[in-house]
This record gives sequence, structure tokens and C-alpha cells, in this order.
Amino acid sequence: MLIRLYSSGRVVLEGIRVDFWWHSPESMELVRPSTGDTWNNIAYFRIYVSLPWSDGYSQVFVLYQDGNMRLLNPTPHGLDWAPFGTSVIFGQTDVDDFRPDVSITKVEIEPEELTMKIIYSDGSSTDANLVPYVFSLKPTCMSSTKVKIWCESFCVRSTKIME
Repeated sequence: MLIRLYSSGRVVLEGIRVDFWWHSPESMELVRPSTGDTWNNIAYFRIYVSLPWSDGYSQVFVLYQDGNMRLLNPTPHGLDWAPFGTSVIFGQTDVDDFRPDVSITKVEIEPEELTMKIIYSDGSSTDANLVPYVFSLKPTCMSSTKVKIWCESFCVRSTKIME
């Protein structure tokens, strides 16, 4: 079940509840500290950012309760969808597990600032920021033609996991 948790002209935050989650009955609690809003039984959440070349939004971040995190560049101009690339487990795993995972119990999130405090079932936590970065390229070999490639992407900056 899709739940729209937050929406502004810049950011959309969606939470997803899944009937048959593989970690069931475990789930995450999402909390927005600035307002006190709380959402329970979230299997994963998604963050979208507005696109400067359209009225739409592009999904750039997903975090699952099992620690699986995906990042994606905003959808390029002229496209309405792009596949995710590599995903990583965001947290300390047991290397002997058949399928590495962690157990996130709570995420305190401020969607407009793109900041999160992720709290794990073992009591450890980490602060994470979804940080946009922009780069452009201008080839020097094309003196008569100005070519500029603009790309906005996101990375996650996290502090050391603390107990």
C-alpha cells in the first residue's frame, strides 16, 4: 500500500506497506521530528525530487527496512523513467549470513532538508544526508560548438555508525 507522507514543490516522500515482507513482522517506523508525524509498518520508503525541465518528479532514493538502499540520478530530459543501478546494504551486516541484511527499526527524516537518522534493531544509529551534486563538461576540442552536459545526481553522506 502506497502512502504519500510528504509533498512540496521540491520533494515527495512515499512510504510503502507490504503484506508479505520477507522480514515480517519486522517493519520500520518513520518519524518527522519537526512535526511529530509518525508512520508505522513501513517496509520501505522513496524520495522523489522535482525536475527543472518538467512539472514532474524523479525518484532518486529508496531505503528498505532490511537496509537495502538504492540511489538513482534524476530522470534525464525527455524520459519519464530510468532503471536503478547498483544497490547497497546501508548498515553493518553479518558476513556469514546467506543474504546480508540489517534491521532498521526507525528512521527520523526531514524530507525538505533530505536528512535522516537511521536507527537499527541493535541500538546503533547513523545520520545520513542525501546530498545533491552537479557537474558539467565542456569539451575543449570543439571550439566552434559549445557543448555542455549538465547532470544533477545524489550521493549519501553518513556519519560513523554509533552505538
